[in-house]
Amino acid sequence: MYKVTKVSDNTSTVRNEIKIIKEQENGAVVLIKELEEAQGIIAPDNETIYAIQGRGWDNKYEVVTIEEITTEDYLIQISNQLNETTENQLTMMEAIADLYESR
Repeated sequence: MYKVTKVSDNTSTVRNEIKIIKEQENGAVVLIKELEEAQGIIAPDNETIYAIQGRGWDNKYEVVTIEEITTEDYLIQISNQLNETTENQLTMMEAIADLYESR
């Protein structure tokens, strides 16, 4: 699994697999197998290219970071997000209750 994060707005998606690409000397962009050699990825729509941060395409395409994660890491991240959302909802409910009581 891969966590793909857009640098511009810090939004992330998790993908089971990614299509990694590199530009050859003749300018052709090709699919490759080694993430360490990749300059970018192709989005699931098979049309949009994203640059991997610091790999030479930062001025050509929207920039992303790529992090390999395990299923366990992903589940922990989702659990943390759910806990944070629940805590935010509880805080909001307490604030509404306080406002109601102060009337």
